[in-house]
Amino acid sequence: MGGFVAGVIIFIAASLFLMVWTDSISRNRERRKKIKQKYDGPEYHLKNGDLYFDLDNNEIMFDGETEYYTIPAQAIFKVEAIERFNSESKNGSPIARAVIGDLLAGGVGAIVGAASSSKGNHSIYVRKLSYRLYSYWENKSTKVVELNIAEGLSDTKSIRSRYNDYDEIGDILRGNFGLTIQHVD
Repeated sequence: MGGFVAGVIIFIAASLFLMVWTDSISRNRERRKKIKQKYDGPEYHLKNGDLYFDLDNNEIMFDGETEYYTIPAQAIFKVEAIERFNSESKNGSPIARAVIGDLLAGGVGAIVGAASSSKGNHSIYVRKLSYRLYSYWENKSTKVVELNIAEGLSDTKSIRSRYNDYDEIGDILRGNFGLTIQHVD
């Protein structure tokens, strides 16, 4: 009899969890839909939140894990780009492959080129790809928002995808918003 009661309790608890989880997903979907209506430009799903661009009004909306920010481009006074990766080679020249990859496909080409090897003797590990936005707020305070695009990647397909996002976000910040990006270690 005790096993039956325990089973019923577990079933009820699992059912309640499933209802709450489904409701949460539904609310998140509705919230994203509303955000997407206002910010109809490119969107990116980052490691620490979602990034939306309103190219008509030059605004960025970052929906982070705990809070969200709407940042007018003119309020941003500094942008830092952070690229950290490790590269290991047993033989061959990853530098030569990186130069060729850079010439063919830009920054992501350099990383993927360095990682490519016909003998599989080379590996690359992306520790971090991010942008740090420094902006002034209405109350004259300074806010720093980190757009964490990737951390801890080692497979070439994921690295290529995340670097494409990294490059596209950088292009929007430079080209559409006229911001200068400083590369930092």
